[in-house]
Parts: sequence; C-alpha cells; structure tokens
Amino acid sequence: MERAGSPLAWSGDLLVTPLQGPGGPGALGLVNPPTDRFDAHDVQLLASVAEQVSALIEAADTRAEREKNQRLEHELEIAANLQRSLLPLRLPEAPNLRAAAYLRPARRVGGDFYDAVTSDTGAILLLLADVAGKGMPAALLTALDHAVFI
Repeated sequence: MERAGSPLAWSGDLLVTPLQGPGGPGALGLVNPPTDRFDAHDVQLLASVAEQVSALIEAADTRAEREKNQRLEHELEIAANLQRSLLPLRLPEAPNLRAAAYLRPARRVGGDFYDAVTSDTGAILLLLADVAGKGMPAALLTALDHAVFI
C-alpha cells in the first residue's frame, strides 16, 4: 500500500498527511479504521481531502490578502482626498502679480504642498513644501506645517 514519494504516513490506527497553510505547517489525518488497517481507498480519500483543504486554505489566504489591500487602497484614497482638501481653491491677488499653481504628487499621497495667504500687512506669504521621503509620513508632516502656517 506504499506510494512512492507520498507524504502519507500511517501507524496502526492513524493515517496522516502534512498540510501547508499561512499559519505554518499542519497535518490532516484519519483515525480508527473500520478494519484493522487502512486500505488504498483510505489513503486515496485522505490524499484527496488534503488537496481540497490545502486549496481552501490557499483561497482563504488569498482573499484575506486581497481584503487587506482593498482596505489600504481605501485609506490611501482618503489620505489623498484630505491632502487635496488642504490646497487653496484660489490664490491671493495682488497688483502686478499673476499666480497659478498645480500639484501632482509623485505618489498617491506625498509630502508636496503649497499655500498662499495675505498677511495683515497685505503681504502675500507663500508656503512651498517638498518633504523628503514622500508617502504617508511626509503627508502628515505637511499637514502639520500647513496648520502652523495658517
């Protein structure tokens, strides 16, 4: 009843096969055969069930990874919207000054930022930021800078 290269092993009333999953290695087994020993049908049944269980474990792991990625994408979209909402809708006007601005982050969320305000004295104050490192930490730092600036 031995199969060449088979990972199946049996000892008396226990027939076991290994399983691989995201949580590490495991095992699947049959105990207490109806007769004194397991036969070829029992071996085939366990091998078939082990294949199906392994496929289910892999599918569940893939689904969990996809859901994790979807949550991350959603959080990045929220952060990008927040970053865009901090940008001025229009720039201050002044005689002999024509200003325009456009921002396209290197990544979905980044440390690039600008703002312009008119001070109490009438001077136009300009803030340009390009925080090294980019990404989420840079976006948080520029939000803090903006809060201090305004």
